[in-house]
Amino acid sequence: MANASRPERLDRRHPYRLPSEMYRHPLQPVSLTVRSRWRGNLAQAGIAEAIISGMGRMGTRFGVHVSAYCIMPDHLHAVVLVAEDGGDLGKWVRYFKREAARAAHLKGVWQRSFWDRHVREREDEAELVRYVLANPVRRGLCDRWYEWPYSWADSEDDSRGPHPGL
Repeated sequence: MANASRPERLDRRHPYRLPSEMYRHPLQPVSLTVRSRWRGNLAQAGIAEAIISGMGRMGTRFGVHVSAYCIMPDHLHAVVLVAEDGGDLGKWVRYFKREAARAAHLKGVWQRSFWDRHVREREDEAELVRYVLANPVRRGLCDRWYEWPYSWADSEDDSRGPHPGL
C-alpha cells in the first residue's frame, strides 16, 4: 500500500498519449521532444543531417510540416503541424526516428516514445519556436540561438541549420 503522505510516482518512461485522432488534427502546432538513449552526441555532422533529412522525407510522406527544430546532444526539439489536407503526426515520429537511425547507422538511438504539447492558440506557436531555438543558449552551448548549427525555424532568417524539406 502506498504511503498516504507521498504522491504516487509517475512513470516517466512512457508519456501519456493522447487519442490517435489528436495526432491528425490539421494545423495544430505541436511541440515535440524526442530523447536519445544513445550515449553519443546527436548534434554532430552526419548524425544531425540524418535526423534533419529524415524529418523532411517523412514529413512529405505523412503530411507533417516542420516549423522549427533544434538538435541537442541528447534530444531533439521540434515544432510541427499536420497538413491541412491530412497527415499523421504519430506515424511521422515513428518513421522519422527509424529513418534517421538507419541513415546514421545507429541502432537503439531513440527512446521508445516522445513528449508532446499541443498549443491551444495559434499565436502561441511563436513562443514555442523561441523556446525551441533557445535550448542551446540555456544549456550554455552557444551565446545566441543562431550560432547553433543544428537549429532552424521557417520564421527566422538567421537560422543556421538546414531546411528539413531539402
